[in-house]
Amino acid sequence: MPAPSPRPFHARWIGLLLFLSAVSSGCHTHDHAPDAAADDEHPSVAVTVWSLRHEVFAEYELPVVGEPSHFATHVSDVSSGLPRRAGPVSYRLQPTSGAPFTVVDEAPARDGIYLTEVTYPRAGDWQLTLEVPGPDGVDAIDLGTVQVHASEADLAEAPVPEHVEGISFLKEQQWLLPTLTGTVSRRSLEEQLTSPGRIRPDPGRVADLVPPLAGRLEAVAGRGLPALGDSVTAGDVLAWVQPPLSEALVGAVSARAEVARLEVDVARTRAALERVRSLHEQEARSARELEEADFAHRAAVAARDGAHGALAAYEAAGISSADGEAGGPPRFAIRAPIDGVVDEVLAVAGQSVSTDGPILRIVDAATVHVEVQVRAEDLGLLDPARPPRLTLTLARTTPVELPPGEARLVHIGLHVDERTGRAPVVFAMSNADLRWRPGTAVEVSIGTGRADAALSIPASALIDEEGVTVVFVQVGGETFERRVVRTGLTDGRNVEVLSGLTDGERVVTDGAYAVRLASVSTTEAAHGHAH
Repeated sequence: MPAPSPRPFHARWIGLLLFLSAVSSGCHTHDHAPDAAADDEHPSVAVTVWSLRHEVFAEYELPVVGEPSHFATHVSDVSSGLPRRAGPVSYRLQPTSGAPFTVVDEAPARDGIYLTEVTYPRAGDWQLTLEVPGPDGVDAIDLGTVQVHASEADLAEAPVPEHVEGISFLKEQQWLLPTLTGTVSRRSLEEQLTSPGRIRPDPGRVADLVPPLAGRLEAVAGRGLPALGDSVTAGDVLAWVQPPLSEALVGAVSARAEVARLEVDVARTRAALERVRSLHEQEARSARELEEADFAHRAAVAARDGAHGALAAYEAAGISSADGEAGGPPRFAIRAPIDGVVDEVLAVAGQSVSTDGPILRIVDAATVHVEVQVRAEDLGLLDPARPPRLTLTLARTTPVELPPGEARLVHIGLHVDERTGRAPVVFAMSNADLRWRPGTAVEVSIGTGRADAALSIPASALIDEEGVTVVFVQVGGETFERRVVRTGLTDGRNVEVLSGLTDGERVVTDGAYAVRLASVSTTEAAHGHAH
């Protein structure tokens, strides 16, 4: 499965480019060598180190014993990308042998930048640790070894430190965005198929109530017609339709009257039979007369039962009288076929209705379907026997990963759309809290179960440059490098890198567009800044 499409470059970033160029060429511009006005300035060293909490970009002059060495230390919060605006930092210097000493800078000279002087008591190598106190304790950051020279002559013989070349993007510019980076590292990735989708109602949980015949709509006595949002139960009578008189309705009324008449016949013939049987036992009636009375009673019972059958057929069709009495105006009961909530009311009591359209819609949204348009070549990655792992994203919202077992695969489409090359895949999912509204467009990521421990980066680092996928690597505090990368599988949040990066490098995840703008700007930012 290819990685998610890298984000394209948009023209709207041109305004930001002009703004950042102004920042780099205005009052915030500064040379890398602190106090750089002197012609005989010492060469400077730049070092960038990341801890779990901070990024430190420090520039300092190569020191000589007894002379102040100027430090410009930029301290940023790794999680937010913002500068440290208050509080002290400490420079702890440990010689190869002997006691260490510490220099404390009580506050930044301006947001994120500490300007400090350190004077070394003797030559040699000193281990430099920057200590940044915070709510979670002191963050001790190893800035490497500082070589202190015995004299200016020794310094003149020392090799000049090489500065990393690349795209210049100053810390002040990074803090304005702010700019965030992520690490190239090995992660366990489960491949995700990310496709557009739409929430659909479960077809078996939607009912449009259409009158089976035309007539006048009547409310249930004492309740009225159901209102929007009302809960109903399968079998509930929701309304009545009183149709115009017709042969069927006349038949229903006649059937009820016929049943009543035949019940009288049954009672009369039963009484006659009992009387003839009693007289027959007294030898006052013949066997033939008893037989004729019994036959007449059985014929009346049969006729009555047949009439009941006819009446039952009318009643099964929902036809009854308005007052429940034989001979009352006939009407048809409209019952809820499912449990659910009234989602649409399309008629009012007293209105004449027909069979052309529904009068109510009932929806049970406790379970909904999500229909995903999946590329034909990816359909084979879906395993109906494996419970699906779905992540759904609405526009401008945080992705929601469904808990295991909350979704199930219902159907993989048999027809591939010739225009899009995709087929519909339908999942049913629980929706007890009604979070997912039918009709809503969503982006859906489907876990395929194929996982790998892969060299990867956050997917947000990818940039599309006219069909070429690139990232921007931070090679120094204010220096970046454009890299073309080839990507592999993705889990939606991270993407496998097949070429172009190495383990441990840092790529820009937020603010990459601005770095790209800096790389193509015709106004070159001065590489460095005077503190």
